[in-house]
Amino acid sequence: MAEVLKGSILFGVKGTVGKTFYLRKLRNKWTFNNIPHGRKRNSAKQKEVINRFKEAQQYAKAIVQRPEMKELYSKGISDRLSSAYHVAATDFLNAPKIHYVKFKEYHGAAGDILRIKATDDFQVTEVFVRVFGANGKLLEEGHADRYRRKSFMWVYKTKVAHPDVEGTMITIIAKDRPGNRAIQKLTLDKDRQAKVENEVKLV
Repeated sequence: MAEVLKGSILFGVKGTVGKTFYLRKLRNKWTFNNIPHGRKRNSAKQKEVINRFKEAQQYAKAIVQRPEMKELYSKGISDRLSSAYHVAATDFLNAPKIHYVKFKEYHGAAGDILRIKATDDFQVTEVFVRVFGANGKLLEEGHADRYRRKSFMWVYKTKVAHPDVEGTMITIIAKDRPGNRAIQKLTLDKDRQAKVENEVKLV
């Protein structure tokens, strides 16, 4: 499920596009709906949202021209999303979400494990991990592997020994098919407790 943070142009905004669709946020997701009666003039913020909505339409129109992508997005058809086109456009509008990072198996040794739960309204395509020392120096980076039995779980095995974990910052980047990204930063203290910061970057 996508997460739209306060301060984003998408937070708490509704808008219309043309004479066909109405954009609104429902249960933390941006959805397509029939245009309601009584249109009102859009605010500047609404116009920004509408422009993004148009970009979503352009993405969906282009992507479903590719048979293999149309087939892929057809797997997301539901009572709410009636075609591959609507699934693709909604995917464009919604970023992934990183639910948590389990680092109890991380002690600063090579071969330690980070477990990441990341989801998307359609599909998380990759999860990338960066590990920084307390001085801000990049220690290692690489792709996490999807866990076979649970598609929403990802596993990253560290490659570099780093015994002094205090101040270590771990950055997790989850990406969906259109290119939206969820970013979670964890900074570990001396007791291996984490300060967590979340960010969303839309295409």
